[in-house]
Amino acid sequence: GNSKAPPDNEIIQAEEALKVILRIKLVVGFHPDQGTDYCVELAEILGVPFCIVPCCVFPSEFPNRQLSSGERVRTYSQLIEYLKLKSPEAKTAFLNFHFTETAKNLVLYTCPSGENSTTNT
Repeated sequence: GNSKAPPDNEIIQAEEALKVILRIKLVVGFHPDQGTDYCVELAEILGVPFCIVPCCVFPSEFPNRQLSSGERVRTYSQLIEYLKLKSPEAKTAFLNFHFTETAKNLVLYTCPSGENSTTNT
């Protein structure tokens, strides 16, 4: 048939995938869309820092995202507030380009254990 051998860099075994995941030292998400929460959660589970540039909110796809007031997350600023609640140790910084509706430049990140950053917001 048309079956081809997988490329050398393709992981097809669960055990091999787990070994790769457990070697992760940093979780990065640049405009991760629906994966934003999962970047933060994966970093927490693995005990490693994360660095994300959140973008789209997708309120209808995430009806369980809530602020401490109980209000549902519907806007970008609410998404940032929600992510800071989800990861209280997270810090923020800004990338050096103009913020637009489609080009978000706010970075939410954590530092490796025992390290501090000069940016504390």
